[in-house]
Amino acid sequence: MNHEGTDTGADGVEPIAIVGMAARVPGANDLDQFWHNLVDGVESITFYSKEEQLALGVTEDEMDDPSWVSAAPVVDRMEYFDAGLFGMTAREAELTNPQHRLFLEVAHTALEHAGYDPTTHTGSVGVYAGTGADHYQWTNLARNAALWDAAAGNLGISSSNSPDYVATLVSYKLNLRGPSLTVHTACSTSLVAVHLAVESLRNAECDVALGGGVCVELPHGRGYQGLEGYTSPDGHCRPFDARADGTLWGSGAGVVVLKRLSDAVADGDTVHGLILGNAINNDGSDKVAFSAPSVEGQIECVAQALAVAGVDPRTVGYVEAHGTGTALGDPIEVTALSAAYGHGVTDRQWCGLGSVKSNLGHLSQAAGVVGLIKAVLALEHRLIPPTINFDTPNPAIDLANSPFHIATALSKWQTDGTPRRAGVSSFGIGGTNAHLVLQEAPEPRVRPADTHPAHLLAVSAHDTDALTAACERLAGHLEGNPDADLADVAHTLRVGRTAHPHRAMVVARDPEAAADALRDRRLRSGRIGDVPPEVALLFSGQGSQYAGMGAELYRTEPVFRAAVDECAELLGPDLDPRPLMFAPDEEWEVADERLRQTEVAQPALFTLEYALAALWRDRGVEPAAMIGHSVGEYVAATIAGVFTLPDALRLVATRGRLMGSMPPGEMLAVQLDETAVEPLLAGTGVTVATVNAPGTCVVAGPAEGIAEVADALSARGISGRRLRTSHAFHSAMMDPVLDEFAAAVAAVPRRAPGIRFLSNVTGDWITDEQATDPAYWAEHLRRPVRFGDCVTTLLANGTWALVECGPGRQLAGLARKQLPKDGLVVHSLPGGSERAGDVATLYAGAGQLWVGGVELDLPGPPGRRVPLPTYPYQRVRYWVEPDPFGTSVVATPAPRRGPLPLDEWFAVPAWRQLAPLPGPAVATGEWLVVADGPRGTELADALRTLGGAVTEVPAARLADRESGEALVAEGVPARIVHAAALDADPAADLDAAWRAQDTGFFALLALAQALAGRDTPAPVRLDVLSAGTEDVLGGDLTHPEQATLDGIARVLPLELPWLTVRRVDAPAGHATAAQVAAELCAGDDTVALRGGRRWSVEYQPVTLDADRDGGIRDGGRYLVTGGLGGVGISLAEDLAARHRARLVLLSRSGLPDRSEWDRHLAAHGPTSRSGRAITAIRRMEAAGATVLVEAADVTNPDALRAVRDRVVGELGGLDGIVHAAGVPGGGMAEIKERSVAAGVLAPKLAGTLALRQAFGDLPLDFVALCSSVTGVAGGFGQVDYCAANAFLDAHARAGHGWNGRVVSLDWGGWLEVGMAVETGGPAEPDLVALGTLDHPVLRHRGARSCWGTIDPETLWLLDEHRIAGVGVVPGTGHLDCARVALAACLPAPDGDAVIELSDVAFLEPLSVPDGAVAEYRVEVSDAQFTVTSRRDGVRREHVRGTGRWVPAAAPARVDLDAIRGRLTPVGGDNAFRSGGRTSMLTFGPRWAALGETRVGPDEELAEVRAPEAALADLDRWVLHPALLDVATSFGSRGEGSYLPLSYGRVTVHGRLPARFVSHLRYTGDAGETGVLTADLSLCDEHGTELVSVADFVLRRVDTGAVSAGVTAAPETTEAAPADERGIRPADGAEAFRRVLAADLGPQVVVNTETVDDLMARIRSTTTESIADEAPAEPVESAPAATELEATIAGVWSRMLGVERVEVDDDFFDLGGNSLVAVQLIAQLRKAVGVRLPMRSLFEQPTVAGLAARVEQLRAKESDDQGSTIPKLARRAKS
Repeated sequence: MNHEGTDTGADGVEPIAIVGMAARVPGANDLDQFWHNLVDGVESITFYSKEEQLALGVTEDEMDDPSWVSAAPVVDRMEYFDAGLFGMTAREAELTNPQHRLFLEVAHTALEHAGYDPTTHTGSVGVYAGTGADHYQWTNLARNAALWDAAAGNLGISSSNSPDYVATLVSYKLNLRGPSLTVHTACSTSLVAVHLAVESLRNAECDVALGGGVCVELPHGRGYQGLEGYTSPDGHCRPFDARADGTLWGSGAGVVVLKRLSDAVADGDTVHGLILGNAINNDGSDKVAFSAPSVEGQIECVAQALAVAGVDPRTVGYVEAHGTGTALGDPIEVTALSAAYGHGVTDRQWCGLGSVKSNLGHLSQAAGVVGLIKAVLALEHRLIPPTINFDTPNPAIDLANSPFHIATALSKWQTDGTPRRAGVSSFGIGGTNAHLVLQEAPEPRVRPADTHPAHLLAVSAHDTDALTAACERLAGHLEGNPDADLADVAHTLRVGRTAHPHRAMVVARDPEAAADALRDRRLRSGRIGDVPPEVALLFSGQGSQYAGMGAELYRTEPVFRAAVDECAELLGPDLDPRPLMFAPDEEWEVADERLRQTEVAQPALFTLEYALAALWRDRGVEPAAMIGHSVGEYVAATIAGVFTLPDALRLVATRGRLMGSMPPGEMLAVQLDETAVEPLLAGTGVTVATVNAPGTCVVAGPAEGIAEVADALSARGISGRRLRTSHAFHSAMMDPVLDEFAAAVAAVPRRAPGIRFLSNVTGDWITDEQATDPAYWAEHLRRPVRFGDCVTTLLANGTWALVECGPGRQLAGLARKQLPKDGLVVHSLPGGSERAGDVATLYAGAGQLWVGGVELDLPGPPGRRVPLPTYPYQRVRYWVEPDPFGTSVVATPAPRRGPLPLDEWFAVPAWRQLAPLPGPAVATGEWLVVADGPRGTELADALRTLGGAVTEVPAARLADRESGEALVAEGVPARIVHAAALDADPAADLDAAWRAQDTGFFALLALAQALAGRDTPAPVRLDVLSAGTEDVLGGDLTHPEQATLDGIARVLPLELPWLTVRRVDAPAGHATAAQVAAELCAGDDTVALRGGRRWSVEYQPVTLDADRDGGIRDGGRYLVTGGLGGVGISLAEDLAARHRARLVLLSRSGLPDRSEWDRHLAAHGPTSRSGRAITAIRRMEAAGATVLVEAADVTNPDALRAVRDRVVGELGGLDGIVHAAGVPGGGMAEIKERSVAAGVLAPKLAGTLALRQAFGDLPLDFVALCSSVTGVAGGFGQVDYCAANAFLDAHARAGHGWNGRVVSLDWGGWLEVGMAVETGGPAEPDLVALGTLDHPVLRHRGARSCWGTIDPETLWLLDEHRIAGVGVVPGTGHLDCARVALAACLPAPDGDAVIELSDVAFLEPLSVPDGAVAEYRVEVSDAQFTVTSRRDGVRREHVRGTGRWVPAAAPARVDLDAIRGRLTPVGGDNAFRSGGRTSMLTFGPRWAALGETRVGPDEELAEVRAPEAALADLDRWVLHPALLDVATSFGSRGEGSYLPLSYGRVTVHGRLPARFVSHLRYTGDAGETGVLTADLSLCDEHGTELVSVADFVLRRVDTGAVSAGVTAAPETTEAAPADERGIRPADGAEAFRRVLAADLGPQVVVNTETVDDLMARIRSTTTESIADEAPAEPVESAPAATELEATIAGVWSRMLGVERVEVDDDFFDLGGNSLVAVQLIAQLRKAVGVRLPMRSLFEQPTVAGLAARVEQLRAKESDDQGSTIPKLARRAKS
């Protein structure tokens, strides 16, 4: 901003300009509200009720103290912050001190208020700041046990909280490179910071300086004790008043942006005020105490500031005092001010005196800068605001004889012509004083009124919501300031705002139009892509020109004008286009007609387009490619450097003259493809002249020929449009001038193009030879313009933004036909008939480019930086609450480390009564209540009565994730209540209990998944209600099936940080709807409501010593479910060893027949699950026990009844049941499939109830349910497992339906055995053979697998196929085994059918060394199969795929003669012996099968002949492994060694005979990926297809690595590492005996740590803690740009366990392998709905690559479907 009166102060000290300000203070979040509050005399102190103070942690004792004051000056929503804008994660924001966050936002706001973008400002920017103490670290973080333990030693906590870093955080986040330092001088901190900033500017240490401070008092809103003379006894601050007896401390922040005045004037800044003088000092020891003020010290400081300012104190009209409102401090301050300002002056009371503390209280470190901002606002508005709470002066202050009067009323600030001046004081405890002397800003120089035709307003934000808010705020500002200079607004937006990814733009002439455009729903907005598009310039051809084109740009754009003038001077007076282009209105028609003449039009178009290109390039838009239409190609060639500008103009003039000299002709535009038109042109003399886009072309020729063609078209119902041209361009009528024009081109120098452009002649990129060949340019004049082909070629090479340089939008319109819907194409000038102006059109184009991600210098006239609405922060609550009761982690003794002694492992639930809820309940805001009956509806009504806006929906709206998403899409309130269980009947049987989960657990899981799926999840509080899941009174636990809701309440908050969940149990008859509603409104605890009282469960420790007998009988009969699992077998073995029990071990799969045990152990080893079971059973029987092994599904009552019949028949009955069956949980709820969760719930919920149905009537000593501590404490990723175990606990406490004692044991994790160990590996396969198979490898058939044993000594498959001397099963061997297993395990359909294999992926070679034996197994699950092996107890997976029965179709016939005819024979040298792709392998005689081979460009043919060694095997194999291996791997392509990676599809029509032919067709070359892909047909000698193979993939391998892998010994299976918290099996059995011997009740926790320690540990694992431990994010990688990429990245993230996956990250670099690849491709198929080939991930190992592949497949599917969609009959109109 240009200002008058910018002289420097005394002694040449330059004034410092305040160019920007920002503040957040009590009662005001911005400067406008702050000023209004000051003017209106608002006191911004909040007074609190007793209940509110108690909620903040104030104790009853404190509240009862008569001196307690329940008041505080608070900052609104202080705990909220826009983390994303500043690049912080949620966890980082939570850990960051709120003072740091607040100061960062205010500093950013102040820079925006000043009109400076820190990302583009080239000057040095300093930061000088101070902050309050880091209470947050100690009152919140350190008192949150889970967080503090997880973050112990975390440097981030220190650097995010220490006051040392408040300034440097701003410098870091905003990239400010000047000095950055933190100041600590107590209450004067921020004004001292401003002083230092001023001095830094004067010393040229920086060009811009920020000065300010911040303080946030914690707990925020907590009252205080009024101390006489120090803190106010009534919550009011009364500076200078006789009643003043203390201040009160508050929170706030303020920042000013400073520059040297000369710089501010030169840079066009808005100056809000000047700092003329400034001084700081310290009192020293000349005072009564360290904390007391000093008159002398303050006098010296104020006097020094006045001296630096060099002004007469009499000219200072207002002083903003420190003014704390203390009886001691106020008189001292006024005395000092009077001495300094009244020195040598006889006048009295000319100067107003005030203090902002009367409005806000004392803002500590922020107080000084807030007072400064108040004074600057007063200068700017020329008003002195009132100091409130003042009635009578403090008797110790002699105002009458001082320069001051108290400014008690709003008053105009009058002046006698001297600039208004003010003083500002701030004094700190400890004696550091600061004083500033201010002056009002000089008057801005008057500028001419804005006459610019249009202005471009560019707005951006970090996210969509912020962009919407920014546009609305700017619109509101313009609406409220209709006289605003739009040039200044546009300029400030250009230079003073960071360009964020979400962008919008408008072009407008005045503020009113701009405001309307910003609110228009058609507002041009978007989000830039990760990679900006390249720019292609399009240059128009003849026919688009008109008189007046570019006239407005010529007047307003100097660069454009200079380029036009240069061309005009080179063309000379005869062809100067300016008189025609810029003709006055009265000459327009004549000029327009003249411009239609070819010899004039072409030079004029060239001039215009060249000047437009110069203008774009001046703005930073550099073309990466160009297309010119006809004469436009000369502009492209000139910019590319082929021609110089003078030569180009001469050629264009010559071209126009020659073309214009030809006889007249006509041109006709036709809406037909070129190929459809050409048959109509024969004999007419007409030819195709232009092909501009698909489905359209232009023909040219003599008039009579054009008429003939037009008639022919009309006869076919096709209309044509004659163009307004004088000649038939690009037709045979131009032939006479070609030689002359070629000579003209040959006469000028030509150079190879420096910028790529496309050729009109070929539609392809022009070559250097073409560009420099005169014949090309002659041909260019004659041949059709293939503009459409040019666009097609361009768009096939990257992402482009197209900019038409020429009059109108003809080329833009043509190009748009080939662009996607969101393609970016703009034009530079309006067409001749358009009303828009040149500048508006150009600016709109520039704005669209900017919105689309093209970085350019936005156009616009010069302007000044003016205050505009600042960034609309999208704040979210980031806050770490301390643990209840204020327990400080730091203050408490270190917890005991290591396990508890076994005597202390036990705890039982106990109920504690809670205090009643305080005060009347109020339901605020919107609520969503899920209700399924009258109790739920009554609750909704009760909430409405309390003031809530309630929406009621049935639980059916949460039937699954999709329905949940539909509900959530309707809007998500902050409060959700799931009350469906209130109206549920008790579950009478298993089926009813399972149905209860539909409206209970599964409904809530669907809701959580839908909530988590939101783009930006906002905080939600979820209350989960049940109706009898707790036994508070005894007999009141009536709905144990509802206890699964605990899985939601205890787990989801760990996984979803924005979700708060609690449980309220309220059975009918125990709590009214009003009581439940009050609990929801006011309570925070998980409670049970009984008889109007509130109860909470605790776990009390119990000591059980070893001296206990009873509970277990010697020789007792016990059923153990999960009896072959780690916990079950461990307890069973103890029962056998101690009591010689008669045991029934029940498992789903059972064990092999006892006759097979020895061979089974040889293959599986004694450490496998089954091996351990067999070994343990033998030990039990050796100890005298009897052991029966039964296989049955524990969830099936009928199967269990059959077991009962056998057991009772053999043992005569049962004495007890140990229910240890279970399926481990795992996986976050957000991605939990219902079927997976159901599988976890089933063994414990359905299994328990099925056991009760089958055995409940038997008299039993005990039923011991093996539950888990997860049911008590929850656990990350354990929503289903927690729910399942919570049910066991509730079932035991309910005790319904058993004839004996029921106890649920909540086990902690077991060592060496148990789910925590065994879930590391796969489930045990079938162990019971149901039959035998006649196959060389597979000998046994089970329900879900087929298996056999293999070794190199007895199986040629291994012996004759070796790597590094070790036998390896060939991939083709797995195919036949999979085919056999699938046929055995999958029910065969009726009719003829064959097995088809698909998506067969090889994970690792299956090797068996000489002398070793391995089990070979094909496991089948539905249509999925897995090939595994076991050797020395180690299980490995080798192959995965799918298979199914398909109808047996007639095999295809292949024309072998035709194939042989087009291929070249190369002989049969048996490449399997002599090298090639299979050189790393050695083969036996069965592989000597390769006959003659033939090779072509993309196909090969081989004859395969079974050698004598293989003939005897043919009837044992359908797919003989050796012959199939030769037939699929004989190809010649690829360097190095290859192994099969996958088969996309294998369809077997018949057995491979002794002689057949393999036809291989390559579909992908190795290249850099090392992946070969092909399809194959294996045919008999007549061409009948026997086997078809699609998507066969070979991958180049590292020979050394593969060899090392197959020769390495199998990894030993180790037990879980010793964990001090774990339960060892022997100790677990001992604890089990003690629990049964002591009757502790129906639920007992058994764990090696206390329940409190357990809960703290489990709850420390959350989404945030896992994120904190995540590896560093990839560098230089792009985030997802499309929804598809985001979907793929999400699947990668879940499968790989990587928090953030970017589109360029390599799958294998992220830790992916073949096994994960198979699983990932399967997940991706579901996620994207496309059948991705298994090889896709190896060919395209990035998210971006896979996304592109998916799009290709979608397009192909669309094309395929397009030809088969039936035509639908139209519905008749009624």
